[in-house]
Amino acid sequence: MLMVKEKIKRNNLKNIPFIHADGSDRFKPVEHHELANTIVNQTKDMGLSIKKEQWGVSPDHTSLFGEIVLDKVLDNPTMEFTIGIRQNNNMRFPITLVSGTNVFVCSNLMISGEIVLKKRHTIGLHLQDEVRSGLTRCIGNSKDITDTMEMMQNNEINNSRANDLMMESAHQGLFSYSHLKEVQKEWITPSYDDFKPRTEWSLYNSFTEVAKKYNPIRQQTAVGGLVELFSNN
Repeated sequence: MLMVKEKIKRNNLKNIPFIHADGSDRFKPVEHHELANTIVNQTKDMGLSIKKEQWGVSPDHTSLFGEIVLDKVLDNPTMEFTIGIRQNNNMRFPITLVSGTNVFVCSNLMISGEIVLKKRHTIGLHLQDEVRSGLTRCIGNSKDITDTMEMMQNNEINNSRANDLMMESAHQGLFSYSHLKEVQKEWITPSYDDFKPRTEWSLYNSFTEVAKKYNPIRQQTAVGGLVELFSNN
Protein backbone atom coordinates (compact mmCIF):
# COMPACT_ATOMS: atom_id res chain seq x y z
CA MET A 1 0.00 0.00 0.00
CA LEU A 2 1.32 3.43 -0.97
CA MET A 3 0.54 6.30 1.40
CA VAL A 4 1.57 9.72 0.06
CA LYS A 5 -0.12 13.12 0.11
CA GLU A 6 -0.13 13.43 -3.66
CA LYS A 7 0.35 10.74 -6.27
CA ILE A 8 1.97 11.41 -9.62
CA LYS A 9 2.06 9.53 -12.91
CA ARG A 10 5.40 7.97 -13.78
CA ASN A 11 5.61 9.92 -17.03
CA ASN A 12 5.42 13.15 -15.03
CA LEU A 13 8.32 12.26 -12.76
CA LYS A 14 10.67 13.70 -15.35
CA ASN A 15 9.21 17.11 -14.59
CA ILE A 16 10.13 16.90 -10.91
CA PRO A 17 13.14 19.12 -10.08
CA PHE A 18 16.29 17.12 -9.44
CA ILE A 19 16.98 18.20 -5.86
CA HIS A 20 19.88 16.47 -4.15
CA ALA A 21 22.68 16.90 -1.66
CA ASP A 22 26.18 17.67 -2.86
CA GLY A 23 27.65 14.97 -0.67
CA SER A 24 31.07 13.45 -1.18
CA ASP A 25 32.90 12.74 -4.42
CA ARG A 26 31.43 9.24 -4.39
CA PHE A 27 27.82 10.38 -3.91
CA LYS A 28 25.87 10.19 -7.16
CA PRO A 29 22.07 10.37 -6.76
CA VAL A 30 19.66 8.86 -9.27
CA GLU A 31 16.85 10.94 -10.72
CA HIS A 32 13.40 9.73 -9.72
CA HIS A 33 12.17 9.16 -13.27
CA GLU A 34 15.32 7.18 -14.12
CA LEU A 35 14.84 4.84 -11.17
CA ALA A 36 11.09 4.38 -11.79
CA ASN A 37 11.54 3.70 -15.51
CA THR A 38 14.42 1.30 -14.87
CA ILE A 39 12.32 -0.73 -12.42
CA VAL A 40 9.31 -0.86 -14.75
CA ASN A 41 11.39 -1.69 -17.84
CA GLN A 42 13.38 -4.41 -16.07
CA THR A 43 10.15 -5.87 -14.70
CA LYS A 44 8.72 -6.13 -18.20
CA ASP A 45 12.00 -7.44 -19.64
CA MET A 46 11.81 -10.31 -17.15
CA GLY A 47 8.39 -11.25 -18.52
CA LEU A 48 6.47 -9.98 -15.50
CA SER A 49 3.13 -8.28 -16.00
CA ILE A 50 2.27 -5.10 -14.09
CA LYS A 51 -1.30 -4.84 -12.82
CA LYS A 52 -0.95 -1.40 -11.26
CA GLU A 53 1.72 1.16 -10.46
CA GLN A 54 1.62 4.25 -8.24
CA TRP A 55 4.22 6.92 -7.53
CA GLY A 56 4.66 9.90 -5.25
CA VAL A 57 7.37 12.34 -4.15
CA SER A 58 8.06 14.23 -0.95
CA PRO A 59 7.20 17.96 -0.76
CA ASP A 60 10.90 18.86 -1.04
CA HIS A 61 11.23 16.58 -4.12
CA THR A 62 14.18 14.67 -2.67
CA SER A 63 12.31 11.41 -1.97
CA LEU A 64 10.53 9.00 -4.29
CA PHE A 65 7.95 6.47 -3.14
CA GLY A 66 6.39 3.82 -5.35
CA GLU A 67 4.28 0.71 -5.51
CA ILE A 68 4.08 -1.86 -8.31
CA VAL A 69 1.47 -4.60 -8.13
CA LEU A 70 2.43 -7.59 -10.25
CA ASP A 71 -0.17 -9.63 -12.10
CA LYS A 72 -0.42 -13.43 -12.06
CA VAL A 73 2.61 -13.96 -9.84
CA LEU A 74 0.62 -15.71 -7.11
CA ASP A 75 -1.87 -18.38 -8.06
CA ASN A 76 -4.51 -16.94 -5.76
CA PRO A 77 -7.07 -14.27 -6.71
CA THR A 78 -7.37 -13.04 -3.12
CA MET A 79 -3.70 -12.01 -2.83
CA GLU A 80 -1.58 -9.45 -4.62
CA PHE A 81 2.21 -9.51 -4.90
CA THR A 82 3.64 -6.03 -4.58
CA ILE A 83 6.99 -4.28 -4.96
CA GLY A 84 7.55 -1.23 -2.77
CA ILE A 85 10.09 1.44 -3.77
CA ARG A 86 11.76 4.21 -1.81
CA GLN A 87 14.77 6.46 -2.40
CA ASN A 88 16.10 9.78 -1.17
CA ASN A 89 18.59 12.02 -2.96
CA ASN A 90 19.48 14.04 0.15
CA MET A 91 21.49 11.17 1.71
CA ARG A 92 18.71 10.22 4.17
CA PHE A 93 18.23 6.65 2.92
CA PRO A 94 19.36 4.48 -0.03
CA ILE A 95 17.50 3.03 -2.98
CA THR A 96 15.29 0.40 -1.36
CA LEU A 97 13.01 -2.23 -2.86
CA VAL A 98 10.79 -4.50 -0.79
CA SER A 99 8.33 -7.14 -1.89
CA GLY A 100 5.54 -9.33 -0.56
CA THR A 101 1.78 -9.50 -0.10
CA ASN A 102 1.76 -7.05 2.79
CA VAL A 103 3.95 -4.20 1.54
CA PHE A 104 3.60 -0.71 3.02
CA VAL A 105 5.31 2.45 1.74
CA CYS A 106 4.55 5.80 3.33
CA SER A 107 5.82 9.35 2.91
CA ASN A 108 6.49 9.43 6.67
CA LEU A 109 9.49 7.25 5.67
CA MET A 110 7.99 3.96 6.87
CA ILE A 111 8.53 1.03 4.53
CA SER A 112 7.85 -2.63 5.23
CA GLY A 113 8.14 -5.88 3.34
CA GLU A 114 10.89 -8.34 2.46
CA ILE A 115 13.94 -6.25 1.50
CA VAL A 116 15.24 -7.32 -1.91
CA LEU A 117 17.45 -4.33 -2.74
CA LYS A 118 19.22 -1.72 -0.62
CA LYS A 119 21.89 0.29 -2.42
CA ARG A 120 23.46 3.65 -1.67
CA HIS A 121 23.80 6.33 -4.32
CA THR A 122 27.44 5.95 -5.26
CA ILE A 123 29.64 6.25 -8.31
CA GLY A 124 29.86 2.86 -10.00
CA LEU A 125 26.29 1.88 -9.21
CA HIS A 126 25.05 -0.23 -12.12
CA LEU A 127 21.38 0.60 -11.73
CA GLN A 128 19.96 -1.85 -14.27
CA ASP A 129 21.98 -4.77 -12.90
CA GLU A 130 21.10 -3.99 -9.29
CA VAL A 131 17.41 -3.58 -10.07
CA ARG A 132 17.36 -6.84 -12.00
CA SER A 133 19.03 -8.64 -9.08
CA GLY A 134 16.42 -7.18 -6.76
CA LEU A 135 13.60 -8.30 -9.01
CA THR A 136 15.09 -11.78 -9.17
CA ARG A 137 14.94 -11.88 -5.38
CA CYS A 138 11.31 -10.75 -5.64
CA ILE A 139 10.48 -13.82 -7.70
CA GLY A 140 12.19 -16.00 -5.12
CA ASN A 141 10.14 -14.28 -2.43
CA SER A 142 6.93 -14.93 -4.36
CA LYS A 143 7.82 -18.63 -4.58
CA ASP A 144 8.33 -18.75 -0.81
CA ILE A 145 4.93 -17.12 -0.33
CA THR A 146 3.30 -19.60 -2.70
CA ASP A 147 4.92 -22.53 -0.90
CA THR A 148 3.73 -21.21 2.47
CA MET A 149 0.23 -20.68 1.10
CA GLU A 150 0.07 -24.23 -0.26
CA MET A 151 1.31 -25.64 3.03
CA MET A 152 -1.38 -23.74 4.95
CA GLN A 153 -4.02 -24.91 2.48
CA ASN A 154 -3.01 -28.51 3.15
CA ASN A 155 -2.97 -28.18 6.94
CA GLU A 156 -6.43 -29.03 8.25
CA ILE A 157 -7.39 -27.71 11.70
CA ASN A 158 -10.33 -28.13 14.01
CA ASN A 159 -12.27 -25.47 15.92
CA SER A 160 -10.26 -26.04 19.07
CA ARG A 161 -6.94 -25.22 17.39
CA ALA A 162 -8.55 -22.31 15.54
CA ASN A 163 -9.74 -20.85 18.85
CA ASP A 164 -6.28 -21.34 20.38
CA LEU A 165 -4.67 -19.42 17.51
CA MET A 166 -7.22 -16.63 17.83
CA MET A 167 -6.46 -16.25 21.53
CA GLU A 168 -2.71 -16.36 20.91
CA SER A 169 -3.06 -13.59 18.28
CA ALA A 170 -4.56 -11.41 21.01
CA HIS A 171 -1.89 -12.44 23.55
CA GLN A 172 0.77 -11.30 21.07
CA GLY A 173 -1.00 -8.03 20.35
CA LEU A 174 -1.68 -8.78 16.69
CA PHE A 175 -5.45 -8.51 17.10
CA SER A 176 -7.44 -7.07 19.98
CA TYR A 177 -9.58 -9.36 22.12
CA SER A 178 -12.64 -7.33 21.15
CA HIS A 179 -12.18 -8.28 17.48
CA LEU A 180 -11.76 -12.01 18.00
CA LYS A 181 -15.52 -12.47 17.85
CA GLU A 182 -15.46 -11.09 14.29
CA VAL A 183 -12.57 -13.39 13.36
CA GLN A 184 -14.46 -16.35 14.79
CA LYS A 185 -17.61 -15.41 12.88
CA GLU A 186 -15.60 -15.24 9.65
CA TRP A 187 -14.08 -18.64 10.46
CA ILE A 188 -17.45 -20.29 11.15
CA THR A 189 -19.31 -18.66 8.25
CA PRO A 190 -16.72 -17.54 5.65
CA SER A 191 -17.62 -14.66 3.34
CA TYR A 192 -16.05 -16.54 0.43
CA ASP A 193 -16.58 -20.13 -0.70
CA ASP A 194 -12.83 -20.56 -1.23
CA PHE A 195 -12.35 -20.43 2.55
CA LYS A 196 -14.93 -23.04 3.55
CA PRO A 197 -12.32 -25.84 3.88
CA ARG A 198 -11.21 -26.16 7.52
CA THR A 199 -7.55 -25.28 6.97
CA GLU A 200 -4.95 -22.87 8.31
CA TRP A 201 -5.34 -20.91 5.10
CA SER A 202 -9.04 -20.36 5.72
CA LEU A 203 -8.33 -19.20 9.27
CA TYR A 204 -5.57 -16.90 8.03
CA ASN A 205 -8.07 -15.27 5.70
CA SER A 206 -10.58 -14.96 8.55
CA PHE A 207 -7.99 -12.77 10.26
CA THR A 208 -7.14 -10.75 7.15
CA GLU A 209 -10.81 -10.13 6.37
CA VAL A 210 -11.26 -8.48 9.77
CA ALA A 211 -7.96 -6.58 9.38
CA LYS A 212 -9.35 -4.83 6.28
CA LYS A 213 -11.22 -2.55 8.67
CA TYR A 214 -7.99 -1.32 10.27
CA ASN A 215 -5.96 1.69 9.22
CA PRO A 216 -2.87 0.83 7.11
CA ILE A 217 -0.37 0.89 9.98
CA ARG A 218 -2.63 -1.22 12.18
CA GLN A 219 -3.13 -3.66 9.29
CA GLN A 220 0.62 -3.99 8.95
CA THR A 221 1.01 -4.93 12.59
CA ALA A 222 -1.95 -7.30 12.63
CA VAL A 223 -1.28 -9.23 9.43
CA GLY A 224 2.51 -9.09 9.54
CA GLY A 225 2.89 -11.62 12.34
CA LEU A 226 0.25 -14.15 11.34
CA VAL A 227 2.42 -16.62 9.40
CA GLU A 228 4.94 -16.74 12.27
CA LEU A 229 2.05 -17.16 14.71
CA PHE A 230 0.75 -20.18 12.78
CA SER A 231 4.23 -21.68 12.44
CA ASN A 232 5.20 -21.40 16.10
CA ASN A 233 1.94 -22.44 17.77
